[in-house]
Amino acid sequence: MAYRLKRAVLAGVWGICALGLPASRCLADAWPREVGGMFVSTGVTFGQGRDATGHRSWAAQPVTEGNFYAEIGLKRDNLVILDATLPKDGGSDFVLGFGHATQRDDGTAWGWALGVGRRTTPGAAGLTYLRPALAWGRGWGAGGGDGRLGAFSGVTSGWPGWVTAKLELEVWARPRQAVPKIDVIFGLKPSERVNLMLELLGDDYPGARASLRLGPAVVLRVGSAQVKLQPEIPLIGESSPRISLALWSAF
Repeated sequence: MAYRLKRAVLAGVWGICALGLPASRCLADAWPREVGGMFVSTGVTFGQGRDATGHRSWAAQPVTEGNFYAEIGLKRDNLVILDATLPKDGGSDFVLGFGHATQRDDGTAWGWALGVGRRTTPGAAGLTYLRPALAWGRGWGAGGGDGRLGAFSGVTSGWPGWVTAKLELEVWARPRQAVPKIDVIFGLKPSERVNLMLELLGDDYPGARASLRLGPAVVLRVGSAQVKLQPEIPLIGESSPRISLALWSAF
């Protein structure tokens, strides 16, 4: 049981460590992956647009962006990761990176990742950046569960739960800036087909107020794939409500 716990906790740790992605986009299957194993996530995110008066509203043209994420397992619990975001109004954000995670006998896990990214915006100069990240995770049993945290791999029983925390920096080349980000998730798995999560996301970009957002999510297993639905509710800062829908598959 201890081995399964440690292995499954790595799924949670890596989900939030990998290049700063929200954990809800990466917790779709047990980690570490086998050599050559692949996980792919495709999704779309909708945000409030601005009306004629400049106010944000769902009645206005929504802000839409497509998301793609893929990871491939390497030897010795290493991964290669590709992350891409494509806003509807133009521009792009691509990250290519490498990461690793380690296990501890007490059921916790630590991970790190390092990515190189390039972001373009219409009418503005492109931005190149590094994205280092550190993450921690731990699983536990609840409601009669046996303490095995399988994330979304389907190896758990009872009511397993988990917590993960990630800290990252987005280090810009020009202008020289370092943007801190934090991502904390509490999760429960009430059944083999349903996962529930509560995610807290924060960042502090230059020229804007520090942002803190709450993201409850549900993930449903449909055949061999999984579907995730997650709204984001702004608590602090200038961000607006968003909602995302994603499809996860492992090969």
